[in-house]
Amino acid sequence: MVRVPGTLYRKRYHAGNTHTVWPTWDRSRQARAWRVHCRDMLRVALETVAGPVERRLLLLAAAIRLVQGHEAAFPFAWLRTRSAEEKRAEICSFVAEEWERAGSAELGFRSVQEEASAIARELVGEGERGRLR
Repeated sequence: MVRVPGTLYRKRYHAGNTHTVWPTWDRSRQARAWRVHCRDMLRVALETVAGPVERRLLLLAAAIRLVQGHEAAFPFAWLRTRSAEEKRAEICSFVAEEWERAGSAELGFRSVQEEASAIARELVGEGERGRLR
């Protein structure tokens, strides 16, 4: 990230904003929209780093955001209440997809599936243990 002077983006809140209808979407659509958001944020961030350590840290951050959202005013709070098994599956799928797309598998880590499983276990744990619950 680079701090720059001045405003780069302004958001206007009004009745026609997409976020005002999020609560009316079914959970499947909400989960899909949140995954796309996390994917897009990760892809922008990955453009700024080249090393394997930094890429893995970004994947960890994106995976945390995927299953936890943001602490304050998260519109899809129900995503946080999923079971550890559901969170692990979501993380594995997300990380494997992004790892392959970004070409990070060639950067010296274990296989894509092993890395995705390791990240899921690291964040959610086996059963209910781990950083995220």
